[in-house]
Amino acid sequence: MTKSRRLREDQTPDSKGRDHLETIGATIQEDGAVRISGAFMGAAVEEFFGDFDHEFGLTIPAEKVAEALVEILALLFANPEFHFSDLAKRLEEAGCAKDRWVWT
Repeated sequence: MTKSRRLREDQTPDSKGRDHLETIGATIQEDGAVRISGAFMGAAVEEFFGDFDHEFGLTIPAEKVAEALVEILALLFANPEFHFSDLAKRLEEAGCAKDRWVWT
């Protein structure tokens, strides 16, 4: 069974007030691989790339998902405004974490 999730959908106008759309999603594939894909669309995209939309994506092979998770966590925690409690809450709500603990 595959499972998909929209990661971002932003329709904020570009810096010149023109329509602009950004979408990014992820799908867990049958074999456990994770496919991430998205698109930017709008006049600014057409000016920069010569086409109205710019699509992109990559696949993380199933055997590399755990390693990729650690790299993603490193990226998240490089931002000082991102906190462990944010991650723990999100993962617990999604049913993806257990046995949370703290020690003071």
